Amino acid sequence: MSGNEFQTKVANDPIFEHQLEEKIQHNTNYYISKWKDASEPFNFSGWNWPAFLITPFWLSYRQMYRHLITYSLFLLAIFSLSLSIPLFLYFTPLQELNQIFWTSTAIVLIHLYYGFKGNAVYAKFIASLFQWEASERKTNVPLFNRTGRSWISAIIAPIFMIVFIAIPLFWGNTFINTSTLPYGLYVYLEDQGAPQSVVEIMESESQVFQKYSSTIHLLYYSQEPINSQPFQIVLHYRENEQDDWTLLRDRTFSFFTSNKIELDLLNAEDPLTKTGEYQVEVFIDGEHKGITFFEIQL
Repeated sequence: MSGNEFQTKVANDPIFEHQLEEKIQHNTNYYISKWKDASEPFNFSGWNWPAFLITPFWLSYRQMYRHLITYSLFLLAIFSLSLSIPLFLYFTPLQELNQIFWTSTAIVLIHLYYGFKGNAVYAKFIASLFQWEASERKTNVPLFNRTGRSWISAIIAPIFMIVFIAIPLFWGNTFINTSTLPYGLYVYLEDQGAPQSVVEIMESESQVFQKYSSTIHLLYYSQEPINSQPFQIVLHYRENEQDDWTLLRDRTFSFFTSNKIELDLLNAEDPLTKTGEYQVEVFIDGEHKGITFFEIQL
């Protein structure tokens, strides 16, 4: 059934209008009048405030479960992309993305769509019910062909939707915050623990530590295991940018085998530890593998 056929029947067929009332069950005058006035009811049939303000509840209340699933998938995609913003910022030239702004904007756009298209979407849904009833082979799942309204559905279906979205988002958030550490060289305070993700790296990008705070540790993370090759750490110090670098420590180890090495680097709690700038370099079997800088301040 096309939109024009639907509109013609709504406007001129009392029997069809009565059948519509049976399928809509509540607020029938509103929807029927909107469809009668629309030139193309499947494209636009007026603005719908409930469809805009409480989209998932309205879809559930009207038992349009396919649209609820589509809405849920869009939300899942939006929140998944939102969780991935730190990865985009770290691995691409992008300088800044406002996570809250873009997430909220995307959700508002979806709600605007249903505000503008809600009546039209409902018209298509009702028309599909007539086609389903007239079909000899009812291939669709009966759940997707319910008529009328359901307060129970309006409450229970959004709860299932939230669970459907929350579980993969929880897994995704756990992964991003524990398993996205790029290969490289890092320094961190002992009492804060080694970084595990891009998020932690971005939050501690300044690498400024307070004197007397804790022991400073070194983490080297590489794609390939060390395999007992000579692992050399070279630590330089200077009081300020105008000074030359002074060698403070040069140590070599030959017993590391894994691809992740953690070592004590400097005791910031020691009164003899100087404030200023530090440079750490790592060499494996004489090959330069990484460099990082940090600062100790009072």
